[in-house]
Amino acid sequence: MVEDIETIEQTMKRCRTETLRLLHRIPPTLGDRQWHPDFSPIDWHFGHIAFTEALWLLPESERERFHGPAYQKLFRADGLPKAQRCALPNRDAIEQYLGDVRAAVERVWQSPPLRGIKARQGYGGGSYSTKSNIAKQSVF
Repeated sequence: MVEDIETIEQTMKRCRTETLRLLHRIPPTLGDRQWHPDFSPIDWHFGHIAFTEALWLLPESERERFHGPAYQKLFRADGLPKAQRCALPNRDAIEQYLGDVRAAVERVWQSPPLRGIKARQGYGGGSYSTKSNIAKQSVF
């Protein structure tokens, strides 16, 4: 059980920092190669992370700008066969996409509707289950 929204945010920030640390350990010249038929290129995974964060964490009105037809086809898990995932945007473009999605998620998480969940839950000492209570509330 997650105690509060701040805990979720802190956990997300740690995961995001680690994601970027891993990305920066891989030379850009190696990121678009398929090293094994069962694996997608490494850089594809970072685009897929951005695509999935937008899908799961943004309201539909925000999500649309990150899910254009090209990225729908490229970064959806079922968009292209793995062997066709090598024709990627360059590393800088993928990292920019990831950063833009994460900035949009941050704006949404800082928005009054989501912040209102804490107030309605009596935040300031009480904990709640995000699965049960957040799901019951209309955030967007």
